[in-house]
Amino acid sequence: MESGEIPFTEKLKSMTFSSNGFRITVRVVVLALLIIAAVVSYYETDLVVTPVMLSLIAVISAVELIWYLGRTERDFTRFLLSIKHHDFSRSYRNQPQYKELQNAYDLITKSFEDLETQKHAENRLLQIVSEHLKIGLVCYDPAGEVVFVNKAFREMLELESLARLESISQSHKSVFKYLTAEKTVTGALTTGRHEEKLLIKTEAFSLRGEEYKLASLYDIRSTLDTNELECYQKLMRV
Repeated sequence: MESGEIPFTEKLKSMTFSSNGFRITVRVVVLALLIIAAVVSYYETDLVVTPVMLSLIAVISAVELIWYLGRTERDFTRFLLSIKHHDFSRSYRNQPQYKELQNAYDLITKSFEDLETQKHAENRLLQIVSEHLKIGLVCYDPAGEVVFVNKAFREMLELESLARLESISQSHKSVFKYLTAEKTVTGALTTGRHEEKLLIKTEAFSLRGEEYKLASLYDIRSTLDTNELECYQKLMRV
């Protein structure tokens, strides 16, 4: 650490005292003076109204101090909840007492927005790459809800869309059987009107505490046709 550089914790303590510490100190001093004035007036004057009024003002000041301390805690709780739920619409710009909180909020907001932008960009890149793959991919949860399916998978099964696995339970029974198997499976099958030869593989994984399955389909017909053509060409050369 460079000489003269103040640690972050020390800066935080300094900012905290400069913002709320001064206001709390003023309130405590005023409350103490009111209590002292009420006691002195009770013993030094014959008027009952004066100590009663001072006592009433002291009570109001004490209630206001308690409310102020609770408001700081409530505002900080809302601040943390807004970050948790990615709600960056809250602002403290019109409240001078929260200048440091607004600065911290702006910094955290920018960091979260950058992370969200980066995450969306990475997801978009992943979608574009998967759409160009010749391997069919589908991701789904244990309930059969499809999270993601690429173009190759839909084309192999001649589907316009796929939202739930149950929608292919009759048209592609063999594929549906593999997809709904409890264990990770790998196998070859024939499906569709043109009896496409497909290699299928499923694998379970966990993401953020949720269970999912990823299945891949590979059209082995073109590979077999290529091998058969090569064998025929070699036979013709003999």
